[in-house]
Amino acid sequence: MYSGKHSKKSNHISKRAALLVFSLVMILSVTVGGTLAYLIMSTGDVTNTFTPGDVTTTTEETFTGDVKENVQISNEKSNLDVAVRAKVVIAWVDKDGNVLAEKPVPNTEYNIEYDKTGWIQGEDGYWYCNKIVKAGEKSPVLIQSCYPEKGKGPVNASFQVTILSQSIQATEKALEDAHWAHMPATN
Repeated sequence: MYSGKHSKKSNHISKRAALLVFSLVMILSVTVGGTLAYLIMSTGDVTNTFTPGDVTTTTEETFTGDVKENVQISNEKSNLDVAVRAKVVIAWVDKDGNVLAEKPVPNTEYNIEYDKTGWIQGEDGYWYCNKIVKAGEKSPVLIQSCYPEKGKGPVNASFQVTILSQSIQATEKALEDAHWAHMPATN
C-alpha cells in the first residue's frame, strides 16, 4: 500500500528549492544594486565638446573690360581645409538672362586660358584643384583669362562664364566617399 510519504518529501524539496532561488535572487539584487550605486556615485560628469565645421567657399575673379581674369576659389571664411572642384559653364544669354541653345565655340567666338599647373581636368567635366586649400587661403588660379571675340556670336546676345564650385572637408574618407579621384592624398 502507498503511505504518502513520497508526496510530503516532494513538497519539502520544492519549498527548499524556492527558498534557495529566492535567496539567490536577493543576493544578486543587492550586489547589482550596490555596484550600480557605487558606479553612479564615483563617476564624474563627462563633457563632450563638439565644434561644428564651417565650409564656406566663394569664387573670386577680376574684370578688365570684357576680360574675366584670375578666377580662383577662396576658402578664407572656412574653419576647415577643403578639397575643391569647379565646373566652368560658358553660354550665350539673351537680354533677359535666358541661356540660348547655341553654345559658344572656343577659339572662334571666345578665348579661355586655364592654369593647368594648379588644376586637373577630370573626365566628368570638372576641374579639380590639385592641392588641398587650407582654411583662410585661396586656391591656385583656375582661369587666367577668358574673353569673347568681338563681333562673334548671336546678335543681341551676351557672353556669360559661370563658375560652379564645390568643396568638401579634406579628409581621406570624405574624398573617397565623394569619389574625387583626382584629389591628392591628405596627410
